[in-house]
Amino acid sequence: MAEPTVNANCTEQILPTGLYENRWLDELLTRIEQTVKGALKQPIHPDAVYDYEETVAVTGFSLSTIIRADRRGDLQGRYEGRRRYFMGRDILKWLADSEGGGNQ
Repeated sequence: MAEPTVNANCTEQILPTGLYENRWLDELLTRIEQTVKGALKQPIHPDAVYDYEETVAVTGFSLSTIIRADRRGDLQGRYEGRRRYFMGRDILKWLADSEGGGNQ
């Protein structure tokens, strides 16, 4: 079995299976993702109004999770005309109620 080899700049490694692995790049992308995710999180203000996309941004949950909680009635939403929105206090209540593995 051939030994793994490393090129001159030590970023790419040829594995015995012939696959390439770029650990340096993977680590860098992971650090960037963690930094961006932490920077984008905003506090949830009880009196603020949030639409679906804003609710996704402040909670970190996927859009499908928000829609599912809304349809089940776990997350209370309101309509203004055709616009669906959530109050910050309702988002906070939903998060508190689902803590510990609730209905999620």
